[in-house]
Amino acid sequence: MSNRIYYNREAEMQAMREKTIMAVVLTAVGLAIGAIFALLFAPAAGTQTREDIAHTFEEGLKDGRSTVEPVMERLQHDIADLRTRLEDRINS
Repeated sequence: MSNRIYYNREAEMQAMREKTIMAVVLTAVGLAIGAIFALLFAPAAGTQTREDIAHTFEEGLKDGRSTVEPVMERLQHDIADLRTRLEDRINS
C-alpha cells in the first residue's frame, strides 16, 4: 500500500474507496476505448465475425465432447466394476 499516515480508520477507508472507484472508472474507460478501436479496425464485418465466433465455439464443443465421452465411458465402467466388487464384499 502507500506510506500515507491516516489519523483515523474512516479516512483510510475513504481513501481506499476512492482508489477502488478510480480503478473501476479507468477500467471502464479502457474497455470503451478498446471497443471503439476494435470496431474501427475490425478486419471483417460484424455478421461475419459473429459467424466465425459461433463456428469456432461449435468446433470447440465438438472437440470437448469427443474428448470427454471416452473418459465418461471409462468412468461408468469403473463405477460399475466398483459397485460389483462392493456388493460381492458385502454379500460374502
